[in-house]
Amino acid sequence: MQIKMAGIDYVHASIAQREAFALTKAHAAAMAKELVDSCGLDGCLILSTCNRTEFWISGAEQLPLSQILAKALPLFQPDYARFFTERNGKDAVDYLFRLACGMESQIFGEDQILGQIKEAASLARSSGSMDAVLEVLFRTAVTGAKAVKTQMKLTSDSHSAAEAAVALLKQVHPSLLGQKCLVIGNGEMGRLAARALVEQGADVSITLRAKGRHQNQDAIIPAHCSVVDYDQRVSLLDEFSLIVSATASPHCTLKWEEVAPVLQRPHVFLDLAVPRDIDPRIGSLPGVSLFDMDHLGLQHTVKPDILQQAEQILRGYQEEFIRWYEFREFIPQIHEISQAVAKDATLRLDKHFRQSHPEWEQNAYDAAKKAVAKLVYGLKETLPVPLWEPCLDALKQAVRPKE
Repeated sequence: MQIKMAGIDYVHASIAQREAFALTKAHAAAMAKELVDSCGLDGCLILSTCNRTEFWISGAEQLPLSQILAKALPLFQPDYARFFTERNGKDAVDYLFRLACGMESQIFGEDQILGQIKEAASLARSSGSMDAVLEVLFRTAVTGAKAVKTQMKLTSDSHSAAEAAVALLKQVHPSLLGQKCLVIGNGEMGRLAARALVEQGADVSITLRAKGRHQNQDAIIPAHCSVVDYDQRVSLLDEFSLIVSATASPHCTLKWEEVAPVLQRPHVFLDLAVPRDIDPRIGSLPGVSLFDMDHLGLQHTVKPDILQQAEQILRGYQEEFIRWYEFREFIPQIHEISQAVAKDATLRLDKHFRQSHPEWEQNAYDAAKKAVAKLVYGLKETLPVPLWEPCLDALKQAVRPKE
């Protein structure tokens, strides 16, 4: 099976190591297309989230995967290569299905990864780097994950980084009721964090850039949140006891040299971004507690029977994909069989319809070809895999013109 993945994630690398390979959505899509064009790949998809950056590749590429990564990532040198994990074939397929369910997440069972996978697939599709194999693989994995989440609840604990962040903040402030909180960033993670804090009764403000004020703020700013101009985030910082930053910026949103003169009382900072938004040196300031994504990594328990049921559901979808993948090699034979039957059918009908319906021949040929192809493709659903090849060989012999 010509499917490979290689990636760096929270299991083998710290946030400081992961952030060196974090990619924006636009950068990931452009890079995937460049690798397809320059490395002879059939398809490439790059998934970059707070906890992982992964390269998914299909095709019999000529370059070793390590060389492809080195081409894409200048920092992929021996010092960093040891943090990357490579999976091939069915191991990669199994991992993706578990990943889509949140089973490989820092927060077990989290829901956000499913949306991130769907978005990465959409970007690869738009950029032209998605081939049929990755298309069907990712679509089937998403469908399988949805089936699991519809039929069962993997864990009763927090299902998102934002909820886990609130749980962490409550360890510092057992009651968040009335606590003044500033959320920097109104993207998906920022909005999720703001809503979770509001649900705890916190007094939440969220930043908005000046140009964003011309947009529909009801669609951007969660209910019951005040708005702070992004450019005033540092000057107003001391008014808030809790500060959460969750932007997609490649640079720090809070720098030590700007923040240090402003703080006059204790504060808790929580950085939910990768690359990190908050200068790590801020954590050394008097009265400051600084947390990042790696502090949210508590693995939640799940009942063995629930996990077994979820894995059984996923296994059915994996087998569906594998059968589709393995049947692909017979497509040329199916075309040959369907064309031969269609040609024979039109010849048999020719003398009856040619003069009264001149256009009938092409229509009949197309219809017969599609009908036969549908019939033969259906074999993969009912016929045992070892019988695929002999059955198709027999059909080819049966439709071959007699000499």
